[in-house]
Amino acid sequence: DNIPYNDYFHYYGPNFKLHLRETDMENRNTKEQLEKHKIMVLENLSHLEHAPSVQMQRVPPDYFIDSEGEDEEDPDIRFSKEEKHRDH
Repeated sequence: DNIPYNDYFHYYGPNFKLHLRETDMENRNTKEQLEKHKIMVLENLSHLEHAPSVQMQRVPPDYFIDSEGEDEEDPDIRFSKEEKHRDH
């Protein structure tokens, strides 16, 4: 029920819970408005390119990029794996 901090955390205020408490606030959404928005969302979704169906598989460890200290390096200078390991 608690929301972990993320970019949209402030949308869940003031109590920052996933499930909102029920209130006696009047629902002023008309059926026409809701139907219009639903059609618009479905229309937008229909234009998205679907993801291909690919079976999950284990990725060999040498495919993972070691990003330690990456921010300190000059992005315009490239080193081979041997050069990087020799320096460390």
